Amino acid sequence: METEGNGAVTLRTTVLCSGVRTDMLCAFKTSHRLLLQGETMARQLVRYFLLSICALVLGAAPARSEQAALQGVYAIDNDASDNIKDAIERDTANMNFAIRPLARSRIAQTNPRYERITLSSNATTVSVQFDASKPIEMPLDGRVVPSVDEDGKTYEVSAQLTATQLVMRIKSKDGGERVNTFVFEPNGKALKLSVRLLSTALPTPVSYALAYRRQAG
Repeated sequence: METEGNGAVTLRTTVLCSGVRTDMLCAFKTSHRLLLQGETMARQLVRYFLLSICALVLGAAPARSEQAALQGVYAIDNDASDNIKDAIERDTANMNFAIRPLARSRIAQTNPRYERITLSSNATTVSVQFDASKPIEMPLDGRVVPSVDEDGKTYEVSAQLTATQLVMRIKSKDGGERVNTFVFEPNGKALKLSVRLLSTALPTPVSYALAYRRQAG
């Protein structure tokens, strides 16, 4: 009886100790797994944070480069520029012959070849001046604002800066629109001005491109 009792006690003790060891082992494995999961999550958060910082830095670089290009004076490069008269004649060739001469004369008069472009800007606005005309100031976020030229005529203007170019729109009250697209060279020493003239009176837009080089100083 005693032996059996001792055996029974011994058996119960062994089972109890075995159960404790099993519970402790399970708890250890669970804690270890949670710890590893926590470390993995922490690494992912750190990686996401670093990638976010890199994206902000890299994303800001083009903006700073373009902002620098929006300062200075650019002079015409005749050899690399289109002939505006030829472009006007080409793109108005399909107009009614009765109004074509008048249209060509009007387009040429209001869209001369500018010898110099002066740009200045800050974080939110840009100013564009063609030759000695009144500078046109616009917000850089694409909002349309009114602008009055030196002759008292009112236009709607807007400008939007992207990673590669500045797009400027000038719209008159009669529905005519001029779209200036300034594309800057990476070194900031030159720009290409692509011009598109749109109107309900034109069968197709009049398009041409002018090249400019940045002046020292």
